Amino acid sequence: MKKVIRNIVSVLFLAFVIVMVYPQSAQAAVKLNKTSATLFVGESVQLRVSGTSQKVTWKSGNTKVATVSSKGKVVAKKSGNATITATVSGKSYKCNLKVNSSFKLNAKSVSIKNTKVLNAYLSANGGVKYYPANPKTCTITFGKWNGDYLPITIEPKKVGTETIRFTNTANKEEWQLTI
Repeated sequence: MKKVIRNIVSVLFLAFVIVMVYPQSAQAAVKLNKTSATLFVGESVQLRVSGTSQKVTWKSGNTKVATVSSKGKVVAKKSGNATITATVSGKSYKCNLKVNSSFKLNAKSVSIKNTKVLNAYLSANGGVKYYPANPKTCTITFGKWNGDYLPITIEPKKVGTETIRFTNTANKEEWQLTI
């Protein structure tokens, strides 16, 4: 009986030593749910820190490109790169963020000599509007969506130079085309 009690005490002592020597193995590792992300202008992503109950502070390295709330919600403002940093107990965790423009045309200028079909790319919800400086210079018609692409046909009416401003109505992005 004494031998059994000694064995139990030895096992309990050994377990106590292991817990005291390796306390971090009993705790979950602190980590950020994303170390990189790609968004389009107007989109958002929720970042979270797991493995801690300590207060987390958030910071955007480029607030013109993306902002982050005190709860880790990141909102893409304009195309570019930003590093979002979460700080917990003096240690930093980073998410590298790339923000892409959500609206673009496959050309910046076209010759007025020919009818031209352009492809517009719209990744976010919204509509496309256009504002020509002189509607007598050309007409613009939109085709049907083909996936994320919207064909736009530009038909010249008279010789001249025209700048057309295309706008994504979801987030007010603009793209200019010169004819």
